[in-house]
Amino acid sequence: MKSSAWSKAATAEGFAITLVADQLRQRVPGGIGVYILGLLQGFSGLCSESITGVSIGESLRLTLFASKQDSEQDQLKDFIASRDKNLSGRGVSFSLVEKTANSRAFMTACRFGLLSVPQSDLVAATSLVVPKYRGVLSVALHDLAFRDTPESFTSHGRRWHEAALVRALKRASGFSVPTADMALRVREMTDKPVAVIGYGCDHLPEPDVAGAEKILHRILGDTYDREHKLLLTVGTLEPRKNLARIIRAFSAVRDSYQGKVSLLVIGPQGWGEMPEVSEGVYLLGRVSEGELAAFYKIAYALVYAPILEGYGLPVVEAFYSALPVISSDVPSAGGATLSVDPLAEADIAAKILDVLTTPSLRSDLIRRGAERLAGNRWRDIALQHLLFWRYLQVKYAYPAGHVEMLQKIGISQENAGEDGFKLFYEAKDLSAELRLFA
Repeated sequence: MKSSAWSKAATAEGFAITLVADQLRQRVPGGIGVYILGLLQGFSGLCSESITGVSIGESLRLTLFASKQDSEQDQLKDFIASRDKNLSGRGVSFSLVEKTANSRAFMTACRFGLLSVPQSDLVAATSLVVPKYRGVLSVALHDLAFRDTPESFTSHGRRWHEAALVRALKRASGFSVPTADMALRVREMTDKPVAVIGYGCDHLPEPDVAGAEKILHRILGDTYDREHKLLLTVGTLEPRKNLARIIRAFSAVRDSYQGKVSLLVIGPQGWGEMPEVSEGVYLLGRVSEGELAAFYKIAYALVYAPILEGYGLPVVEAFYSALPVISSDVPSAGGATLSVDPLAEADIAAKILDVLTTPSLRSDLIRRGAERLAGNRWRDIALQHLLFWRYLQVKYAYPAGHVEMLQKIGISQENAGEDGFKLFYEAKDLSAELRLFA
């Protein structure tokens, strides 16, 4: 490759990325924690293969950036222990840099720009915990729920999110968002590049059926058998997840349904009052990832009806496990679920009863879910992130090579403005896109 401002971006040291992963040190990592682990899983998959003659693993260097953690349950170190050997065996440098005593101190230091961030080609903030960085910085914006459903947040939480968003808009070089609607809203706030990149679905491990069935026998006793239809709802327990209405809708169904049916609620307690639990409803709290995967396999349907959701990972997790889904209009549904009005308990109850009593409807939902999964593997999602990050790196760190980079993948100089990335990104010409790593 000829020497140029663009080619200098592909240095001998490769493409160095610092990923802010402190969400995994939070008491409740939530969907953002799943997102981070999914990306890391995707990077692992990418680094183990050569795509159209380009070996990404040979050029990629990953640094995880987080607070210190003394707990025995540490998802970051667990990931490194299970994946690092696989990654480093293919020439990838993979490391963990820890700062501050805990997550609260890490968030405060990010807010005031007090952290010494590891030097890299690009820093990727995976949430609104955005450090101050003089180089290229990408921020993942998952939703604007603090504006859309302010009643679902404490006053302190709303103030923190608003201030954090202002900092992100000022500090970021570009943004990744999960949906096109979210992209439109962010583009009204900034003229910086915005990429629409969804989430993956294949992050859960092999199902721990024995562990899940042990829980079922503990809570249901001798009443549990294969004829017992189990409805599942998954997510952190907080007001916007709409659990109280789901429980009341389930109770109405249970009173009329001729058969054994229970509702299993899986997820840690977030904030707000716990809903009143009726007969047949079981709050399981946290379960292991393997047990969660097993419950997706064992259950009869997922009932997921949040008032508002930025994406809705449990929906695609259910699709991946061939589990039919009853849901509100969350972005992840994509028309493949049985849609309900989250504010109408009668509608939720009617749709639950339809799935319980209509095998053909259940089969159709399973088929629709499988069709929806195309392109939702974390390997594909990780690749899309890498391509966007590489684009930002060249655009800002090597502005003279920006136009050359786009021309290299078939975009004319006239179209090499803010829409340049959008043009090549939507073309989905993988062989051309991967020239960014050549």
